[in-house]
Order: sequence, then C-alpha cells, then structure tokens
Amino acid sequence: MLRLDRTTRSLGIVLGGAVATNQLNIIVSGVERIPSAAATLAPVIGFTQIATTSGATDVTICAAPQVNGRVREIESIYFRNRDTAAVTASIEYDDNGTDYIIFTATLAVGDFVAYSYHSGWQLFDANGNAKATTGLAIGSTIVGGTATRVLFTGTGPVLADDSGFTFNTTGDILTVGAIDVAGTTAPTSGWYLPSADLIRTPNSATIDDNLIVSGNATLGDVVGDTLTINAGTWTIGNNFTATRAAGTIATGTIQLSHFSHTFTGDAGGASDVRGFTTTNQSQGANAITQSVGISCIPQHNGTATLASLIGLINFISVINTGNVTTGRGITSQFSLSAAGNITTAQAFVALAPVFSSTGAITTLSGFVSGNLGHATLVTNALGFDAADFTAALTLTAAFRSQMTSGTGKWGFYASGTAANAFAGNVRIGSVVAPTVALDVTGAALISTTLGVTGVASLLSTLELGHATDTTLARTAAGRVAIEGVGIVKGPATSTDNAIARWDSTTGELTQNSGNTIDDSNITTLVNKLYPSTDAAAAQAVSGIYAGNGAPNNANGANGDFYFRGDGTVAGNTVAYHREAGAWVAFTTT
Repeated sequence: MLRLDRTTRSLGIVLGGAVATNQLNIIVSGVERIPSAAATLAPVIGFTQIATTSGATDVTICAAPQVNGRVREIESIYFRNRDTAAVTASIEYDDNGTDYIIFTATLAVGDFVAYSYHSGWQLFDANGNAKATTGLAIGSTIVGGTATRVLFTGTGPVLADDSGFTFNTTGDILTVGAIDVAGTTAPTSGWYLPSADLIRTPNSATIDDNLIVSGNATLGDVVGDTLTINAGTWTIGNNFTATRAAGTIATGTIQLSHFSHTFTGDAGGASDVRGFTTTNQSQGANAITQSVGISCIPQHNGTATLASLIGLINFISVINTGNVTTGRGITSQFSLSAAGNITTAQAFVALAPVFSSTGAITTLSGFVSGNLGHATLVTNALGFDAADFTAALTLTAAFRSQMTSGTGKWGFYASGTAANAFAGNVRIGSVVAPTVALDVTGAALISTTLGVTGVASLLSTLELGHATDTTLARTAAGRVAIEGVGIVKGPATSTDNAIARWDSTTGELTQNSGNTIDDSNITTLVNKLYPSTDAAAAQAVSGIYAGNGAPNNANGANGDFYFRGDGTVAGNTVAYHREAGAWVAFTTT
C-alpha cells in the first residue's frame, strides 16, 4: 500500500514528453487516517482527487496530508491514454522535493493503468486485456504464453512473449540457457543446476560489477573453479559463511581457497598495497563484547594423527632480484584517532586452552621461535627482539614475567648452555631499580669460585662455602667481618701496632694489648718480660724491666731484673736484681 505520512510527501505523475493532442486524466482514491488518543483505531476520511497531466512537467495527483500525524493511504489509481499517440507515464513519490519513480509504463492509444493495494499495478489494452502487471490477482488471465515458460515483455509492449527460461513447479527449479553476469557479453558456457540448491558453471565466472549475496552462496567445487572480480565489490549480509566440500585431499600442497594479487608497480608515488583487509566497525551505543577482524578455526575431526594443526601461517617470499627492506610475518598497530580509550592494548596474546573432554596437551608454549640461523646467509638471528621504548609513566619493560613461585615454576628458564649478557645493571631479589652492575637483595650463595677483578662492596652478609660454615658480614662501621667455624675474630677496637692476644680458650677470639711492634720492628713492652723456663733447671719465672732512675723496692718480685737507661758503669747503676724484697745493683769494674 502507498502511504503519505508527512506533510512533505505527495504523489505525482510526469510524461516522457509532450502529448500529440490530449493530456491524461488521473483519478486517485483513498482514505486519510486522523490520529485520536481516545480510540483504538484512528478515524478515517475518504477522499478522491482528479488531476490532468502536463507533458514533461510534474503534476501532483495526490497532495500530502495537511498536518503531521495524519496518514493518507492510497487505495486506487486510474488513468487512460486519451492521446492519439503512445505515451510513457511515470508515477513519482515526492519526498520533500526528491522524486522517486515507483512505476513507469508505455501506454498505447486506449491503454489504461489501474492500481489497487490488493493487486498492485496493472496495464490493460483498450479491450481490457492485461498487458503487464506488477501484482496480478490470483486467476488473472495473461494474453499468450506457454505453460512453464517465463514470460517477458516483447513488442507492443505485451507481456505475452515466451523466454527461453522454464520454471518447474516440482522442486521450484528454474532452468536457463545462459546467464550474462557482466551484463554485456554472453558467457561461452552457460550455468547449470546439478541440484536444487546449487548453481554451478563448468568454466570461470567473471563479474565486472557488484556481487550482492544476501543468503548462502557456494563458489567453486572440488575441481577448482575460478571466481574473478574486476574492480567490483562484494556486499555480504550478516552470518555469511563460505563453505567448500573439498572431498578427498590429494598428495602435496593443496590450496583449498586461494587469493592471488599481481601488480607490476606503482604510478610513481608511495603505495600501500594490502592483499586482504577486513574492517569491523561498531557504531552507536552498543554493548558488543568482542570484535574480531580475522578468526581462524582449524579443526581436526578425523581419527588419524595429524602432523600439524596451524591457525595462521605466513610465507614472506622474495622470488626475484629486487630487495626487501623489512619483511614482517605479522604486524599489529593500535590507532586512537578520537577521545575513546583502550584500557589494555595487547599486540599478541596466547590464551589458556579450553578442555571439554579427556584430550590433553603434552607441551603448551605461548611463543615458539624455531632455528632462525643459517651458516652463511643470516647475519643476525634474534628469537625475540625488543626495541627501545619511550619511557612510560609507571613501568617500561622489554620483558615482564608475572610467574609466582612454586615447584617447577620459573620466571625465566634458560636451559641452553650459551652465554648470557646484560649490559645494564641487574638486581636479584626485588624489583627495585639496581644501582650497581649486580645488585642482590637478600643472601647470595656461590657454590664454586667467586672472582672479583675490581673493588667488591659488601652491604650485607655473604656466605662462604656453606650456611653453617663461614660468612663475610658487614659491621656497623662498614668493615668486613669473617664469621664461621675456626675463624679468628678480633675486638671492636684496637691499639695501633699492638700485639694481639688470645681471648678465652675458643681459638676464635683475640684481644688488644699494650705491647707493640712498630714499623721498624722495635718491640715495646709496657710491663715485665718473662722468659720461658729452662727445661733443665727448676727456676722461678723472672721479669725483666727497663726504665730511667733507680728502681722502687715497692715494685717487682724477687728474681726480677731491671735495666736502668740513665745509669752509669762507674756508679754501678746499670743493672739491678731484686733480692729479699729489695733491688740490688750489680757491681761493675
């Protein structure tokens, strides 16, 4: 049904040119519905309008509603060719000044057009016989025609000529001789119908214009037919699925689907050629959970062992003498051209597998780099290469491991025996930035030899050998203290050049003394000197003293000796021996 639901919409008629003698009269009838809040159905008012054509000038045959909210429903339109020559008339739907042609017919002298919302548009000759229609009522009689043949407009024009197409109502099968897809040149071989739901051509199909697929479409067969599209566009509806039943696969490399693009160069400027591009654009206030550009779902539904099941494989190939500056198998780039944000941008993600049965995975690797090297033709082979980053606000890391500790879990596991090199500072034990080449937070265990060619700074404790054996500890003053079994440990302070003495009987502690040996090997004793006892005689221990001035009888013990530095031989005051509680000078001559 034709409806005029706005004050800017109307119906009009225009002829293909000037009439020979008489213009055409048009009668339009219908109803106008007036909205009413109180009634379930809007009240209606019937109307009829009569108009006369004006040659090639548009004429309104049904005016628009006077106010928005009212709807004019066209029930019938009638006009007859009263001219003395054939005319071409077009009915136009005027939407605010834009005309849309909804019906066009060429009327011979006496022909008339009748439209009703039940039967649509119908063209009749002067005797009332139907000539063409866009909506015949059931039981209408068509002039001419053969059973099962598809009619088309022939001379006259009269919808009475037989085409070469036949329509078999059993199975709804349309049989055609040939289909010209390009619209200009007939194909050398026609299309045929091997089954009720398949259109197939034994040769290539060339489409020079747009190919619109609104339902299911199967292109090609196991023989390997070709679909060639020259500067055309595929318009595909939702839930489009391309299916190919490949049957039994032959030996060798088989390309079930193959897109081949060949170009000989550019027009002199920089070109960005992309073999396959897919764009998903979500618009409006939607709640789409996930938008995937390309989804590869290889499946193994057989019982035999499949050597490899690969979702996506790229072959970057150079087949001539031209060079390639940079070759990339997969490139990911994020583009933000508006105020919208991306919370987490991840160029490559390996997700955890989904298990719904008893099938298991022996080794699961998120990223695998094969043997990239070559004896002579590869200069540098890098399994993972991270370029320098612009510093982030919080964290910039070429590699980050979030693996927590546990049995058999490693943040970084290098089982190969190749050397490892770190040009920057390294910290072990925390994520605080290191300040030296090797910065260890916590204990460090060296199981073999630790070699230091420069200065070694000990900021905590370093175990030597074993935890229950020997350690190097940093004292409060910044010195290194040796601790452990059989290790001698001194006091906190000492006298310069003093001779160390054992402290207790542990064999590990020493203490300070007042006796010294200076840098000239001069030994200074602050008290007595007790020589060891001769093994052949039972003698008491004697002390040896030295000083200036005469000795005091209150000091020393019987048997001690005293050497006077300021004594004289003549005065017999050089050496003394303590006897019976008094010092006695040796007599000299």
